Amino acid sequence: MTTNHRPTLESKRGRDVAIKNTIQHARSGPGQKSLKLRLDISGAQIDHVRGRKALDELERETKRHKTLDEFLNTGSFSQVEGDGYESFDQSSSEELLSVAKCSDDDDSDEDDTNALMEELRKVREEKKSCAKQNTALISNPLIASDGSDTVNKKTSWRSSAIFSKAKKVPDQSFTTDTLNSDTHKQFLAKYFR
Repeated sequence: MTTNHRPTLESKRGRDVAIKNTIQHARSGPGQKSLKLRLDISGAQIDHVRGRKALDELERETKRHKTLDEFLNTGSFSQVEGDGYESFDQSSSEELLSVAKCSDDDDSDEDDTNALMEELRKVREEKKSCAKQNTALISNPLIASDGSDTVNKKTSWRSSAIFSKAKKVPDQSFTTDTLNSDTHKQFLAKYFR
């Protein structure tokens, strides 16, 4: 693609231009007009209204989660600094009650998950021990209890590649003498006899 569609910049035209062009290149303007602040740094100042709203919402959410955790641990509410209980609406209190009721059902689920995790851990340990035994047998054939050669020894990929198995048999009919070669003899038989 050519660059003819792009406007010619002032620096390309030279210093003394009789007619000034109003076209400005996109990269000649200011790159960034407002400072972007990171929220993960403590003490970051947010000057934008939208950023203030987001920060206030984040603080409300953290207070709500803090009181929710406290309710689940102790079973009663206490005043949290700032808004405290007033920041909760009816839906959040209903949510707390439903979570408290469902905790009895979760106990059996937790037992099941703990049993499954224990089984998974045992299976992983068995696989690790089998892998250790196999590597020991492969690396040292003297460890093998019976003299049988049942353990497959790992070999290089080159030994299983096709090019190593192919036998290179030299062509007996090839010769560097063109007059005595088979192709020359066939050519003579076809066209000159």
